[in-house]
Amino acid sequence: MSPPALPQDKAAQFKVLFDTLSQRGNFNGCVLIAERGKILHQEAYGTANVDTRRLLTNQTVFELASISKTFTSLAVVQLKEKGLLSYGDSVRRFFPELPFPGVTIRHLLTNTSGIEDFLTWNEQQIDASRTYSNADLIQLLAKKGRPGFPPGTRFHYSNTNFALLASVIEKVSALPFADYLGKYIFKPGGMDHTRVLARNNKGLPADHAVDYSWDVSEQRYDRADQLKRYTHYWSAIQGAYGIVSNIGDLYRWDQVLQSDLLVKRATLEEVMAMDYFPTSSQPVEMQPGIAYRAGWMFMAGTAKDSTWYTSGSYGNYNTLLVRKLTSGQTVILLTNYSESSPVMLIMDSIENILEAGPPSFPPTLQLPRGIQLPVGQLNALAGTYTDPEKAWPYLTLTLHGHRLYGKFSGSMEFILFPLSSTAFTGATFEQRVILDSESPTKTLRLVGNGVEKRFQKRE
Repeated sequence: MSPPALPQDKAAQFKVLFDTLSQRGNFNGCVLIAERGKILHQEAYGTANVDTRRLLTNQTVFELASISKTFTSLAVVQLKEKGLLSYGDSVRRFFPELPFPGVTIRHLLTNTSGIEDFLTWNEQQIDASRTYSNADLIQLLAKKGRPGFPPGTRFHYSNTNFALLASVIEKVSALPFADYLGKYIFKPGGMDHTRVLARNNKGLPADHAVDYSWDVSEQRYDRADQLKRYTHYWSAIQGAYGIVSNIGDLYRWDQVLQSDLLVKRATLEEVMAMDYFPTSSQPVEMQPGIAYRAGWMFMAGTAKDSTWYTSGSYGNYNTLLVRKLTSGQTVILLTNYSESSPVMLIMDSIENILEAGPPSFPPTLQLPRGIQLPVGQLNALAGTYTDPEKAWPYLTLTLHGHRLYGKFSGSMEFILFPLSSTAFTGATFEQRVILDSESPTKTLRLVGNGVEKRFQKRE
């Protein structure tokens, strides 16, 4: 079935776009799109809680995931503006027990510290039966040695940087992180529905969205924390994620950042002007052409007049806030069904409408459907697999309950669902793991995205 024709009026076009996506099952979430202070489209689509059949509303709060980093960063900028810290301060000024000589606040804000991401640690490094706080994380970091590279020489995305910044904020302000943000950012910014709350907190508002993940084997949605195990033991970490909000408050956040209400714009522009590695003339980029500073991404070298955006993924929440500064356009997308609601693809269609370009719809997204295999068959695959050419990090497959999980060294764990007795996928894992027909428990191939790599099981 071809998508409907779009009308000429932008607001009407957005309504047709999102009504169509919702009918397809390709958007479950909340959207707000504004241009020069006028809201063009604001609507909630779909389910907030399957068990209670509660629907989403425009007031529903979502876990913001990495959008939380922009609030953490602004708190740091406020403290700098007050003269209570500087970007050149060593992290060891605040936590002398940390073995990170040379790492500064600037390195944390720009993801150039070299400190590894705690979300990539395995169960030999942590106790998965407990829940960790920021203080616990600092104790673990104190035992883990030096950064992976000299600070200020490379970009490496690490949630640890922003967890450390939250702890610095507490140390400098003498307030709990949640209290500081409430007093100096949320309340004065008029963000009445925004707060720091862990996903397992009993104080979550009644109108909050539960996140759901597609179980390929069962061919149904389950609560994300039943499939993504890290949401249990890392759920109480603050600074990198853990803020809940709704589309209205995020729009106020966008408006506040255009004023001097919380911090002088010149002070904010200063942190965004951290363009280059101090040891070279190379720009600090997340990927070629995309700069990263203080939780925001934008075209390298053009922060003042560019498009700023921040996005996040945690559990199965997927969030996006886009600020097109020159044209005064704002886009906010929040979903609790990330596999079936591809926010970046949806953003491409939104951009076409905002720029009066040719109308477009994202392709209809079909979720994979798999099978169930006996636990014994899955357990036979558990082990560590290495690339004979040593070009790729090693891959570890582990059985937990009746589910198989994969993890590349230095990366986050992902669940693997069987599509057949010899092929596995994840709900959002674009590559396939294919077992070798001659030695299915000892050799596998990673196939997809133009890549085919063979791995051998370590004996």
